[in-house]
Amino acid sequence: MLLQPAAAVNTVEEQRARWEWKRSRTAKELVKTEQKYLEQLDLVTTYFVAILKAKGTLQPGVREAIFGVLESIHYSSQILLLHLERGHLGLGLKGFCQKLELYGHYAENLEQAKKTLQILRIRKWNCLWISGPPSLKILAGIPSSPVALLLFIALMAAWTSSREQLKKNKSFCRFKKLQESRPEFLGWQLEDLLPLPLQRLHEYKYLFRDLMENTSPDCAEFQHLAKAVKSVSEVSQWVHCTIRSHDNAKQLLRVQKLLKGHKTKVLTPGRWYIQEGWLMEVPAKGEEVKRKMFFLFSDILVATKPCHPLHPLNSDKFACQAVYPLNQCTLDKVFGHTQSQGGLLSLIFPHKTLLLMSSNQEDINNWYLNLTTAIRRLQARPTPVHQKEDLTEQPVSSTEAPTVQEMCQDF
Repeated sequence: MLLQPAAAVNTVEEQRARWEWKRSRTAKELVKTEQKYLEQLDLVTTYFVAILKAKGTLQPGVREAIFGVLESIHYSSQILLLHLERGHLGLGLKGFCQKLELYGHYAENLEQAKKTLQILRIRKWNCLWISGPPSLKILAGIPSSPVALLLFIALMAAWTSSREQLKKNKSFCRFKKLQESRPEFLGWQLEDLLPLPLQRLHEYKYLFRDLMENTSPDCAEFQHLAKAVKSVSEVSQWVHCTIRSHDNAKQLLRVQKLLKGHKTKVLTPGRWYIQEGWLMEVPAKGEEVKRKMFFLFSDILVATKPCHPLHPLNSDKFACQAVYPLNQCTLDKVFGHTQSQGGLLSLIFPHKTLLLMSSNQEDINNWYLNLTTAIRRLQARPTPVHQKEDLTEQPVSSTEAPTVQEMCQDF
């Protein structure tokens, strides 16, 4: 029987002691931060959800739109903390992993929660007729008939409903302000507390990983930790892609509003916003170089020019001049490979060659990188060829553009 040197044995024991110390420290941090997390969730569930349910200030659908599955998340964290405080890490994680998908659903609803709160904050409606009920005078020009009577009844019902909703909105605003003024909130607003579950999910990812890395594979809790790390990573990716999808929708809507008219369809399922900026278009013949605003998406490049600054309606908008399908594009960097002053890009389409120039080296490099990535992804898919008119008038189907997960990985 071979005996290990005493020095080697001591080294192994010291390493195990360090692992155990790190594991103990991380476990204490998990318990401490979970307690703090639950205290903050308690503020929302106790002072908002529970009271709003009891008072009936908001309709159930509106309340659900704001808080989503927050109560279920709160309950699952209570159970987790109970096991953690009793030292049952494995048992706590086993049950908690089964509830992790709640965080994904919560992330999908968070944008709707923000929009709902914004709507409820509106105290004055632009409906002038809310100040008083409809008058029978509005029927003066309508021949007396059962249809006219039904019209008046419908207007009265709409006025009553709008009036009641306005009262509830004002009531909720007063209630929200009163609750947020409580000393327990420490100056936080409801909008500050609603993203807490997603922030906590990010913390779980690193806390569970640290616990697993400092736990022996022979330990009974190791498998539960490994599963928890995997589950949290998957849900975190789900949440990340959900947030990116919401942000992308905002960008598409913003660009659509920037464009004059409605011919160019920017709001298209499956389309992703990538980049925008000013570039100089170099004409093929000896014409003057033109400065244009370009919008790059996952499937098209849109060239625009600013509307006249004195235009009464469109002074802050852009007029679309051309839409270029990237699945028909060949890209090349003419110059700008070195640390020079800017560069020139060549985009070759079946019926046009586009030369784009910038004096900013970093800017031209970003355009080249993003165009290359978008073209590579798009051309790797078998897609039908669209004419320019099709792209400006017909939406591109979602199967032709990268998926949410793919775009999250590349951009």
